Parts: sequence; C-alpha cells; structure tokens
Amino acid sequence: MNFSNNIGFCTSISRTNAKPQTVNSQPNAFKIISKVLENISEDDRGSRKIEGGHRTGIYNGRSEFNFLIFDFELIKLEVVTSLYVNGSMRRQREAYSELTNYKFINSGGAYGTKIITADWDGYSAKFMMKLTDDKGVDEVYVSIKGESNWEHFTRISVNETQFQELVNTLSVSKIPQNVEKQKVIKLEEITLLETLEKIRKENAPKDNKDYLKIIGRPIKIGNLLVAQYDFPNTMSWGDAKKVCVSLGKGWRLPTQVELNILYLNKKKIGGFADDNYLSSTVERDLDFVWVQFFKDGFQNLTNKYDPIYYVRAVRVF
Repeated sequence: MNFSNNIGFCTSISRTNAKPQTVNSQPNAFKIISKVLENISEDDRGSRKIEGGHRTGIYNGRSEFNFLIFDFELIKLEVVTSLYVNGSMRRQREAYSELTNYKFINSGGAYGTKIITADWDGYSAKFMMKLTDDKGVDEVYVSIKGESNWEHFTRISVNETQFQELVNTLSVSKIPQNVEKQKVIKLEEITLLETLEKIRKENAPKDNKDYLKIIGRPIKIGNLLVAQYDFPNTMSWGDAKKVCVSLGKGWRLPTQVELNILYLNKKKIGGFADDNYLSSTVERDLDFVWVQFFKDGFQNLTNKYDPIYYVRAVRVF
C-alpha cells in the first residue's frame, strides 16, 4: 500500500526507507485517519471493525468500533458496547454518528507528534487519535470520550514504516524524531526498569497484613509520603479504607486529586499496575467512588463495592 504525498506520507513501504522526513504540507486529518483504518479489514457492509476495545465510566465493559469511510471525506463511527451490569454482561448499541470539525493539538502524541481530534456529531463527545509507545510498543490509540465521565478506547497496530510515516506527518517539530533510534534508547530504559521491577517483586509483600513491607521505604512527593508497595490483593473501597488505617497513624487512601498526583509521578514512585486505583473521594449518595486507570490516567466514577481495585496508601508529613 502506498501513501499519498498530499498528506505528507513517504511513498515507499520498505523498512529501509522508514526514515524521518520533513513534511511541508498541512496534514489532512480525514486522510490520515482513513489510511490508519486501512489496516482493518472490511466486513460485508464495508465497515472496518475493531474489537477488543474498552469502555470505562459508571459501568465498565467492552467496546467494538465500526468505521464506515466515504469517498467525500466522511467517516461515520458506530460504537457497540457490552456492559457489566449487576454481575452480568449486556450488549447494546451505544451510538452511530459522523466525525466532524477535525482539529490538531500540538502536543500529547508519542515522538513529539500532534493529536487529531474531532466531534462525534450529535453526542457531545470527542473523538481522538494519537500515536502511543507504551512499554516500547508503537500503536495508534483511538478513543471517544463523553462529557459525563465515560470513554471508549482501543488501539490499532501498524507496521514500522507506517508508524514512522505517521510521525513524519504529525510531527510538531520540523525535524521528526527517528523512531528506530528512539526505540533503542527506550528499550535500554525498559530493560533497566524491568530489572528494578523484578527486584521489587522479589521483596514485595505477599499479604495485605504485611504492613511493614507495604510501607517499605516511603517515597516523598510534595507533602505526601507514598507507601513503597501496593496492597497485594485488590479490594473494595470500604475494605481499602480499613487496611490503610491499619498501616498506622496518618496512613489513608489518597483523595481524587492526590491520586492524580501519584499517577503523574508513577515512574518516580514505581510499582503501579496498569489498572484502576481507588481514591477516597465518593459521589452520588456515596455509592460511587472516583478511581484512576494508571495506564492512561483516565479518572471515572464506579461502584465502590466491587472488590477489584488496586490500593496505594499515602499520608501527609
């Protein structure tokens, strides 16, 4: 598959030509999104279906993205959701509408790239596409986020040449980064982090009552002391409050604001899972609690009685 020059892509798809190249033309958001979606096979109705996505919000679940691309620069998106409600999975059609009002944000993408946004027309929701490099894996992240604290998100795999071409096209700088070189540097960093994490796990607490090991050597972040380790077992909000207090005077669950501080400093603190962490902040007649997904930082309200959340204790010093 060759890419059109009028969106700034290189024309060759050979690996040896996957080089950073300056792009002088203004990127075309519709054409970039369309080219990325060509990695997804069409079904009988011409829809490009992405399964295995996630839905977060008051109810969590799975998402399926169905894109229809039209020649007159129109993309329509249908999202089908399977929600966990009262212990069972319910499948429903979430919404179907077109993407409009494309924009570029000059920060937030991997390797110094722009983010593409659009309105999901008629649903007060925002579409987003950006490049990511989580744990050394280069992918295209796609999401739909609503105003009432829900989000659907998924990832699309592209080959190395395509990814470099996307970096060339979406680069904020006039000199795009060389993905291959950056990956070598990041691989070295990941190897070091994995070695340190292995040591951490060997010394990690095995039980929620192993209080001394959970506290370990607390990490200072601002005016907070953060326990060195998570509690080994996930739990509900009520149980989490109790075990944090059991660590000793002043230890507790972080507030919603403090939890975000932990997320922003997660590399410095270390040891976090790519999963939901509990805060102490409750809403809506106290039945829902704010949690934060530590893979991408998204916060949402969820049922505080589910025993599925990770816990990291803090105290003020």
